[in-house]
Amino acid sequence: MFKRLAVFFTLCLLVAMPSIQAQAQAQPQETLEKALLGRWFSEQIETLPADDNIVSGEFRLVSVDEYHANGTVNTQGQIILFFKYRDGATIESAWVIHAASEWQIKDGSLFEKIVDVQTIPDYVKADDRLADALDQEEFFRQAHYNIEDLIPKGQATADHVISIDGDRFAYESKDDNGKMIRHTKARTQKNFSAYKKF
Repeated sequence: MFKRLAVFFTLCLLVAMPSIQAQAQAQPQETLEKALLGRWFSEQIETLPADDNIVSGEFRLVSVDEYHANGTVNTQGQIILFFKYRDGATIESAWVIHAASEWQIKDGSLFEKIVDVQTIPDYVKADDRLADALDQEEFFRQAHYNIEDLIPKGQATADHVISIDGDRFAYESKDDNGKMIRHTKARTQKNFSAYKKF
């Protein structure tokens, strides 16, 4: 059953990074840098297109980003893919992700550059039931899919912050069509394990 699922892995991963704009530009750079420090939780969900076999699909990225005063940021998260087939079957698969980046604020914008990315296969569920260990191993082996290839070392981003306060980080990033999409992150004291699904 898992052999047909390799088709999932043609999608491209978008990692939206926080950034700076409008009202944030009025704040001094040092103020923005201090406001950014600490941990931020976010959850991003994208609908994936249907095809001949798939009725609906969903891509979810849940993560905690921790910004340090030395210009580094550590990200821990989970990538979850969910697909529903025309015959009623469903498949959910997940990877744990660890990433290290460098960040800097310049001219009112937040720039980030990926230094390292590692992912670990997490779990596979078929029809909302956890697959046994051998089926999970076979699923990830057949996928021939390396998420690190979609988030290459050296990839850089620059986004626009709408606002940063003690609790909320609102920002915009461009989608594949160049349209600005609004996102938010919430300040947290918890590490990623507190948010990890399953």
